[in-house]
Amino acid sequence: MAGPFLNGNTAQCLFDAAKTGDLNLSGAADGSQGLVVDPSTCGGGPVNNPPTASFTDSCTNLACSFTDGSSDNDGTITNWAWNFGDGNSSSAQNPSHSYTAAETYTVSLTVTDNDGATNSTSSSVTVTDGGTGGGIDLSSVSAYKVKGKKNWEYSWSSDTTGNIQIVLDGGVSATVPNNSSYTLSTNLKGGGTHSHQVCEVDTGDCSAVVNTTF
Repeated sequence: MAGPFLNGNTAQCLFDAAKTGDLNLSGAADGSQGLVVDPSTCGGGPVNNPPTASFTDSCTNLACSFTDGSSDNDGTITNWAWNFGDGNSSSAQNPSHSYTAAETYTVSLTVTDNDGATNSTSSSVTVTDGGTGGGIDLSSVSAYKVKGKKNWEYSWSSDTTGNIQIVLDGGVSATVPNNSSYTLSTNLKGGGTHSHQVCEVDTGDCSAVVNTTF
C-alpha cells in the first residue's frame, strides 16, 4: 500500500525524539492521531534576534573615549569591531583613541552576539587640536635608529606638573612624568612617516602634531 515516506533525517529525528520522550500522540478534532515533537528537537528552535549596536563618545581635544551601549535581548554580545575613521581600529569593548589631526571622523561599531548575528551603527565625531590654545607645546622630536630600530627623543613645555602621554601615530605609547623630555624606544624598523604629540593627562590638552620621516 502506498503511503508517505520519511527521509533519513526526519526518521532519525523522530527516532531520537521517541527515545528522549519528546514525541507523543495527540488526538485531533476529527479523531485522528498525530505526532507531536518539541520544536527544538528537529531543528525548529527559537529564531535568534540580532543585537543592537550603540555607543557614546567623549572627546577632549584630539583624545576620545568610546563607551559601548549595545544590547542583545536573547543572548550576549561577544565581539566588538570599532573603526575610528582614520585607518585605526579596535576590538576592545570600551576603547580610547587619540587622533592626529583636527577633523570630523565617522566612527563605526559592529557587534556580534553569541549566535553569530551582527549589527552596526556609526556616528560623526569632531575633534579639535588642543595645540592651538592648550598649555602644552611639543618643542622638538628627534628621530634616530639603534640597531635598525626606531627611537625618538621628545622635548616639550607644559603648564601642568601632571603626567604626560607620549602619542605615536594616534596611539598612546607611554605615560611618563612631566620632566620636559623623554626617549621612546621601539621595535619598529624600516622607513616611513610617523606623527607625534604629547598630551597632559590631567587637563586633556594635547600639543600640535609633529611629523618625522625615516
